[in-house]
Amino acid sequence: MINTYYSLIRFIKDIPWKLRQIKFFYQRGKRGWADCDCWAIDSYLISIILPMLKELKKNHQGHPGDVTDEEWTNILSEMIAGFEAADRVLEDDYLDTIQPGWFEEMEKIPDLNNKLSSKVITKKTMRIHASMYKKDIKLFKSKMPLFTKYFFGLWD
Repeated sequence: MINTYYSLIRFIKDIPWKLRQIKFFYQRGKRGWADCDCWAIDSYLISIILPMLKELKKNHQGHPGDVTDEEWTNILSEMIAGFEAADRVLEDDYLDTIQPGWFEEMEKIPDLNNKLSSKVITKKTMRIHASMYKKDIKLFKSKMPLFTKYFFGLWD
């Protein structure tokens, strides 16, 4: 009975969000993007550009006139590597890569000061995190010139 009550309350509270999702669906159909996409344009563009570049690499029929087909495949691979780096930056899951399960460990340790416990995340881990983050930013920036140079060649 209690579970049913809470399920009903959650359903009622979710109605405004569900209505907004319908609005966002309509906006995407009409103009290609929704108001919520502007909340994080970087994430939205990565979620569109990265799969499109992968699809273009896999199924392209042609290539820009100033490069060969093999060169074009390599250029697309480099663009993909840059956008994958940007995706990693936006996802910020470096801690999970460096130290899997860190969050679960942190929840087990009572922490009265709301700081990450030094028993869970060490300074070394944070240095590795910062290094990976900076490396991905640098990789993305180094590949963006290819994206801008061949922007008008991204067709099939």
